[in-house]
Amino acid sequence: MYLIKRGKLGEQLNLNTSKRESFDTGGSWSVKKVVFIHNTTKYVFLHYREFVEKFVTAGAEVVVIAPFDDSVDQIKAMGVRCIDVAMSRQGLNPVTEMITLIQIFRLISKEKPQVVFNYSIKPVIYGSIAARWSGVSNIFSMVTGLGHLFMDQTLKYKIIRSVILPLYRSAIHGNSAVFFQNPDDKNLFIDNHLVDEDKGFVINGTGIDLERFTPSENQSVVTRFILVSRLLWSKGIKEYVEAARSLKRQYPEVEFQILGMYDDNPTSIQETDMQAWQEEGVINYLGATDDVRPYLRDSSVFVLPTIYREGRPRAVVEAMATGRPVITTNTPGCRQTVIHDQNGFLVPIKNVPALAEAMERFIVNPELIRKMGRRSRELAEEQYNVHEVNNTIASIMGRVTAS
Repeated sequence: MYLIKRGKLGEQLNLNTSKRESFDTGGSWSVKKVVFIHNTTKYVFLHYREFVEKFVTAGAEVVVIAPFDDSVDQIKAMGVRCIDVAMSRQGLNPVTEMITLIQIFRLISKEKPQVVFNYSIKPVIYGSIAARWSGVSNIFSMVTGLGHLFMDQTLKYKIIRSVILPLYRSAIHGNSAVFFQNPDDKNLFIDNHLVDEDKGFVINGTGIDLERFTPSENQSVVTRFILVSRLLWSKGIKEYVEAARSLKRQYPEVEFQILGMYDDNPTSIQETDMQAWQEEGVINYLGATDDVRPYLRDSSVFVLPTIYREGRPRAVVEAMATGRPVITTNTPGCRQTVIHDQNGFLVPIKNVPALAEAMERFIVNPELIRKMGRRSRELAEEQYNVHEVNNTIASIMGRVTAS
């Protein structure tokens, strides 16, 4: 038996969720201008637009500093001013990185915001340092997962960590609060003296609009597994394909789907790999989309066998909100989304037999799909309502700023 059993959820911040404070930037903490810094406008729009809208609605001037992509016009339509910045997600050239830091510093100095909020690794480091240099007193950061940085043990990443850790320590020192999407990341930062314990807060990811992601039952008699992610090897795509290949021999009618975009990340799979899997008849590649809901509705079970240090994987939470059971790995961020044997299964990383076994349980016991799918929706409603998540963040911001 390969499946990893796990106890109840509840390792996240214990705030009173039955009586949330309304999102209010008035009173003792009145925000006139806020700057959000990210490494892509797409993620600002897809993951944080409700939070950004709260500030706009409250009457604050909102500025997003991020490299422009095809989502920038959608953000501008929200009443947000956007400023393009050159920032390479993967680049390590010290001269280029210093230019990015100086550019962000100049922009913040010019904008003179009351609040700066940073997302993702480089924006957290550069945005925090630049905001402190600019005299901003209210600096907040969101650690959205640590990816390869703290998992890869190759010499390259050991060297990168030796540079990144001091930068993180220096940058976050001036933050009013740092938000983590899982307790593992918070504990790692505390253990490495990157953040003071009283400044670190664990929240339930980015939250989901439960009125957009609604539960539905797949009426197909065919069991369909779906993996939704960027097409990176580190997302467990190799293991998913191998498990699908082994199951196809015994259950040729079962479908194994992949939905997601190719990436410029060095660990991205190639189109030739996907073409080979499709020609083999193992994988049905669905392409990329900005709206996963129709694909989730047409699926039976969501699978993400990632080896990545996720924050709190949004793709998993979206699947839960639509009433899909989940198979994922016992890794930071993922383990917070699944209660083993209730709304899905947790399996060890890089373990194809364990993954195949978990998938087979849904094939031979299709009643589990409906039962565990209902539990997924219940957990989404209990923990991942985007408005409650945002109110928690705003409440903490108001509290630490007022103290």
